[in-house]
Amino acid sequence: MATPDRNVNRGAFFTVTVPLPLDDGPLATAAAHLLSAKRQITAGQYPDAIRETRLAIEEMRDMKLWPKDVTKKVKDQDQADRYATMLDHLDDAAEGYQKLLQASFNQASGVQHSNGIIARATWVRANAVTLIGMAASLMHRIAGEIAEVPNA
Repeated sequence: MATPDRNVNRGAFFTVTVPLPLDDGPLATAAAHLLSAKRQITAGQYPDAIRETRLAIEEMRDMKLWPKDVTKKVKDQDQADRYATMLDHLDDAAEGYQKLLQASFNQASGVQHSNGIIARATWVRANAVTLIGMAASLMHRIAGEIAEVPNA
């Protein structure tokens, strides 16, 4: 009789609840896109989940709460390059979140491209979960900043 693999079904999990502002506020449309993305992850539709996440990020970026004066050269970046850029920008948090938001947008845009090196990427559950998690955390931060601004 074979011994069972002890690594099967082992893992660590954590849950972070990020409230999505689904009311009629300035982030409602972005929140609706993230809710749709969550449903698509559950359904196994990972490229569609990433597209919805991209739309949420675009809504947040277009609020212009954080400057979007980022020069981007993404046509030669593959999936790993784009994640590395996000991590680099996260490390530069002293400059604010605009670079991270733009880098997240660039990564989520990869599913839209049918040419260049990013067109060869495979979009799996881990990509969708990572991007929706980042977008939700950025939305949480934006909501906090909006709440701090009088008459926002």
